[in-house]
Amino acid sequence: MLTSLFDQTVTTARLVDGTGNQLEYATLLTGVACAIQQSDAKISMDLIGSFGKYWLMFCAYSTNILEGDRVTWNAKEYKVETVDRLDFAGDSHKEVLIRIFES
Repeated sequence: MLTSLFDQTVTTARLVDGTGNQLEYATLLTGVACAIQQSDAKISMDLIGSFGKYWLMFCAYSTNILEGDRVTWNAKEYKVETVDRLDFAGDSHKEVLIRIFES
């Protein structure tokens, strides 16, 4: 099973109604088992001029994670860019593209 390769854990957060003009995220899930691997070899710039790096996160298909959520891994916060459902050897899982932003 693919889940036997999930040797890392993350915490997820989702945007909530906040006060004022600042975005607020609330913790949604903790201890999410996953596997994360680097997608980009170097830091790149996106369309709005931010610099960052992409990573691929594989997790169980049942994991409640959506585009726009935040993932905390190794004390760093990543933005969930895309979420896809994939099958590998008859096992469904999610492939989540996350991006860390660097200044």
